[in-house]
Amino acid sequence: EEDIEVSITIDSGAVDHVISTDHLPSSAMLAEVTGSRVGKSFVAANGATMQTFGECILECRDDSGATCASFAVTEVTRPLQSVSRMCDQGFEVLFTKTEAKVRDPKTGKFVARFPRRGGLYTRTVKIRGGMKPKNDADRKTAPFTRPSQKR
Repeated sequence: EEDIEVSITIDSGAVDHVISTDHLPSSAMLAEVTGSRVGKSFVAANGATMQTFGECILECRDDSGATCASFAVTEVTRPLQSVSRMCDQGFEVLFTKTEAKVRDPKTGKFVARFPRRGGLYTRTVKIRGGMKPKNDADRKTAPFTRPSQKR
């Protein structure tokens, strides 16, 4: 499978994990929009409406390990991971002067780090296309699980 390197920004204002088709590897399996994403569009910071083209589950790998997340595919200029989605899944996000860290409170381990670059907390990852989300339950269990975990 093809891996591509992208920078993903953690965003406390994003309502969902989002990515554009320009940032997807050719191996990504794009699925029709399902569950709570049906009929929804996103609103950009400038107020413009962004259409949702589909969704996919991606494996994101860096030096600290790998995570999987379900992304809505839309017209964004940079991939974003939503703090609220992570928190809804039971993770904790800590922002400091130098980085943002995502912690699994069940294990006490940090599962992802986003170094601060300028005013943004961004990590560079290699992504690989994974499974197609089949329904809303599939989408909800995908955010920030370890790839080795059963869904």
